Amino acid sequence: MTELTDIQKALLQFDQETLLRLIKIAENDKKKQEARENANPKFIQVNKANLPAIAFLSAENGLAAGIYFFLSERMTAHNAVACSYTVFQEYFGASRTSVYNAVKLLKEKQFFKIAKMGNTNVYYLNDQIVWQKGAKEREYAEFSATVVLSKSEQEKHDNAKKNMIKLNALPKNNEKL
Repeated sequence: MTELTDIQKALLQFDQETLLRLIKIAENDKKKQEARENANPKFIQVNKANLPAIAFLSAENGLAAGIYFFLSERMTAHNAVACSYTVFQEYFGASRTSVYNAVKLLKEKQFFKIAKMGNTNVYYLNDQIVWQKGAKEREYAEFSATVVLSKSEQEKHDNAKKNMIKLNALPKNNEKL
């Protein structure tokens, strides 16, 4: 017969009802701890060690800093935002070349990584600088993103929707006109 551990010996001293209560208390404590670790819906956390890099960015290229904060404000809980250069151009009143140079600087300085979605960039902000989710969830990548459309892009989207409505209004093959 195997020898009981100290924990097993201690648990044998409780009746079944007490054991069930203790288990329930432990489960509730675990749920509360997980909720605390995952909570931060309205907050963006910044690694204090990277504040000098953000300050340097602001001094070196104000547009790059503006774009970085624009993305930080709109990022999902998984640090992602999808938008085109047109959004930055219209929002900041900047030229395409200025936006290109600012984005290039941000990428080179590793403030974010860029993935492509057609002609649109998906910006994944470096979670060693800013993040929103609980610390334990930073190691997982989820591919959801806030998609930002500029005014001109919305107009193109609205026109495409109108054309789709017209197409959907056409009768099916077996329907009469």
